Amino acid sequence: MLRAENLSVGYDNYIVVEGINLEIREGEILCIIGPNGAGKSTLLKTIATYLKPKKGVVYLNGRNIHKLSAREIAREMSVVLTEQVNPGNLTGYDIVAIGRHPYTDIFGRLGKRDREVIEQAAKSVNATHLLSKNFFEMSDGERQKIKIARALAQEPKVLILDEPTSFLDAKHKIELTILLRKLATENNLAIVVTLHDIELALRIADKMALIKDGKIMAYGCPEDVMKREVVNSLYDLKSANYSEVLGYFELKSLGSKNCKVFLVCGGGTGANVMRFLVKNGYNVAVGVVSLSFFSSFKVLSFLIETPALPFFLTQK
Repeated sequence: MLRAENLSVGYDNYIVVEGINLEIREGEILCIIGPNGAGKSTLLKTIATYLKPKKGVVYLNGRNIHKLSAREIAREMSVVLTEQVNPGNLTGYDIVAIGRHPYTDIFGRLGKRDREVIEQAAKSVNATHLLSKNFFEMSDGERQKIKIARALAQEPKVLILDEPTSFLDAKHKIELTILLRKLATENNLAIVVTLHDIELALRIADKMALIKDGKIMAYGCPEDVMKREVVNSLYDLKSANYSEVLGYFELKSLGSKNCKVFLVCGGGTGANVMRFLVKNGYNVAVGVVSLSFFSSFKVLSFLIETPALPFFLTQK
């Protein structure tokens, strides 16, 4: 479907990322993550033909995408970038209708099928009620839905999105990630997306590419590449650790209390207690222990009536 071979991307005479080898098939989601300035957007813009590659080739269905006409590309691929648009007084319907441009005549006239596709694209993102609303009156979440509906109206096989969750609140972020997974599964779309939210990326990605220092430092299934040492290195973390179990970052303790605490818990019951202790300067440890271990610790709290709750110990 979409393949990058020995690709190098950048601006003018400057190469931002080199040696890129990626592949995505129908029904798959590839999430690209990395620190700010790593070259994620530059890579997407090169794949989308907004930029020419410095080296290498991007293939779309076996054809060099940079040798295809704009109309040919628009019928195969649609793009949603982060840049805020100012469409004046255009309605949601007007924006979505732009996606039909590759299929209309020289005057841009919409036919019956075009209107059906527009309605279906809006319906697929739960935005039918926004079609009559002026774009400038919409919230960020509503605008993002309309922009994705516009992309779907192109009837693409590949969907490219650059940080689509930017400017969105928690609810709309979750809705958008669920939508992307649904589009990949039900519409058999190949989706390439950059995200800053690792937790959301892990929930939808079939493949992940980690970019840092001008190269792809890891690429493959999330379960294989998202290791603590890899993610910590990706973001140069010093005051936090990535948790493979939880799928997000936990702050390291500053140790201001000069007190070591061993937290005894299970089934996720200690997560909030651990965060509370770390936040308040305790050095926290957890793990499986034997009964003899308790002889060297003082019990601070133990709720015997609810043994599922955690209790914690400090060294005597």
